[in-house]
Amino acid sequence: MFGVGPKGVVTVTYNPIDIVFSLEDSSDYARAIYEENEPSPAQLEKGKYDGGSVARGGSIPKELNGKVILIQKGNEQLLKTDLGNILEHERQHISNGLYDETRYHDLPKTVLLKDIASASPEAKKDTILAYLRSERKYADNGKMHDELIAHYKGLDLKSKDEVGKKVVANLVISYREKFYKYKIDSCRRELEKAGVDSPMIEECLTESFENESWQMIRDASYSLRDLEDAGLTKDQAINLVQMEPLARWSEVAKQFIEQKNKKTV
Repeated sequence: MFGVGPKGVVTVTYNPIDIVFSLEDSSDYARAIYEENEPSPAQLEKGKYDGGSVARGGSIPKELNGKVILIQKGNEQLLKTDLGNILEHERQHISNGLYDETRYHDLPKTVLLKDIASASPEAKKDTILAYLRSERKYADNGKMHDELIAHYKGLDLKSKDEVGKKVVANLVISYREKFYKYKIDSCRRELEKAGVDSPMIEECLTESFENESWQMIRDASYSLRDLEDAGLTKDQAINLVQMEPLARWSEVAKQFIEQKNKKTV
């Protein structure tokens, strides 16, 4: 299935929505992920500390693309406490994939570079920020949206404090660099071409990709905890917001809780 053969023990489990390959040898995990008979030292090292992933593309048959979970059982320390969480996390990615196209509604309108060039000096910064939000929206509501739900589903979170430490901090520190770095560099180049001075570019990039995105991730994560506190199960809370853009989760949760409270008065 992965274009390469295993060296260690592989256990295959068939489930209603996925197939799970549990790999005892971490090098087999790297071979399956990268579809390389001889993965590079960097690939082997990454595979050694990874817990699991959903396999996509490559040699995966089209009908199984995005439905195959790889579990790296060589990471004994992680699996002692997190095997159930890893499976929940990866299965949530598969579930999220069913809704990929539905959450791209009600997003910030597209702002073009020519709109920045024609903006008055007073409106320049606001126009740049609007441009950056429109450039950021698919990163926000693609991979970040997917990872936030999967993190929340795979962890036992009993308070907002735990949500902040285990979800928000992880996503902001670890994943924002992955999801946004290319887009930040691209926007910087485009704004330079549009004649925006460097201090203004850096100020706006910081405000949009750091301050605004951090607040959005925090508020979206907390809204899930608010919905659980209001009586929903974790799955019900996720289902309520899953098809909404991240920026709307807080409002959706607020409206639900207000309506629920009205019915109990």
